[in-house]
Amino acid sequence: MLAFGLAILGEAASIALVIGADFDPAGVRWWLLLLPVVVAALPVSLPTHGTRVGAAIVLALWTALASASVGLFFLPATLAALVAARPAKPGRVRLKSDTLDTARSRP
Repeated sequence: MLAFGLAILGEAASIALVIGADFDPAGVRWWLLLLPVVVAALPVSLPTHGTRVGAAIVLALWTALASASVGLFFLPATLAALVAARPAKPGRVRLKSDTLDTARSRP
């Protein structure tokens, strides 16, 4: 949830940069700019460990590829997603959704 909130803040900063600069907003690929928010929302809607790991990887790649322009606005969201994607220590449950994964795999 923290990564999603930080991604929304990164999105707001990106939009402010695009609108505040001398760019033509019609020339912006908005779907690329919205990608981190959609990816960060996936673990909120599908709370499994695999979704958190996948979202963290995609956010990290997107931040690295877009770091020359607006990617650095999403660095806090990427770091929060990477922390959330860490595996829990053996015998411990870090998030409530971690128990849902094991409950679904039992017969």
